[in-house]
Amino acid sequence: MLLGAGATLALGLAILAVARHRVRSSLAIPAMTIHQIESTDVLLAFAVMVFLPSMFDSILGSLLFSGAPSSPTPATVAASPELLRKSACVLLGQVAASGLMLLIGRSRFPGGLLGWGLSLDGVGRRFAQAVAAYICIWPVCYGLLVATVWAIERIVPGFNVTEHESISLLIGPDATRVVRAITVTSALVMAAVQEEFFFRGILQQWLYRATG
Repeated sequence: MLLGAGATLALGLAILAVARHRVRSSLAIPAMTIHQIESTDVLLAFAVMVFLPSMFDSILGSLLFSGAPSSPTPATVAASPELLRKSACVLLGQVAASGLMLLIGRSRFPGGLLGWGLSLDGVGRRFAQAVAAYICIWPVCYGLLVATVWAIERIVPGFNVTEHESISLLIGPDATRVVRAITVTSALVMAAVQEEFFFRGILQQWLYRATG
């Protein structure tokens, strides 16, 4: 019991320390690098984030099923290829969109990707910091989620929370190990990378320059 209480206290102190650091850092606007990002770059990056997964889905769907015979198949047999195609298209779209944003960052910033802020120096230390921050902030995020659902249920009686598509894929009975691996990679890795590239690397830089 004492060990559990000590671990809880340590986690609470860590959460407070991270929150205090985050609040302080969010109040100060960091110095922006000189760049040549235009509004067309922002629109292009946003468009590929939104439309590339559906484009890959349409292309792969037409290639896989254009010449397939229309013979009836059980739902349990057909579900896994369909889930695999959808999850793979989302991941391919994220990878392609991230690659395009890397090209934008490399071409618009002096010094290429290094000038954009991408460097492998101290990557191990920064990764450890990111993991620690994630562990500390996760209880806060979960608490906010529970509080939000509770408030909505009080305002809208009978409200049902819709399960996220990624969670549905992971817990679905027809999902294979490959589908689950692709879904985890897409949701935990590529989604975060893509959002950082767009919001922090492109949109924030453009807004800073546009607003002076």
